[in-house]
Amino acid sequence: MRKKERANIAATAHQRNYNCAQSVLMAYPELFQPDDEAIFRLASGFGGGMGRLQEACGAVTGGFMVIGLKKGSRF
Repeated sequence: MRKKERANIAATAHQRNYNCAQSVLMAYPELFQPDDEAIFRLASGFGGGMGRLQEACGAVTGGFMVIGLKKGSRF
């Protein structure tokens, strides 16, 4: 999937009232199959900047989650 397609998926999800972290993760469905519900559980506390404190952007924390899922080490 191309970057623009992923960006469109994330933007559409955000317009549908998913938080920023959830929206970013939704653009990478291949990381969550077959449990798509994991996206919402994993990212739920990061919307509005970690617990709605508006300090760390949910899109950034969502991006870090994607990087960790794709490239992260176990140790």
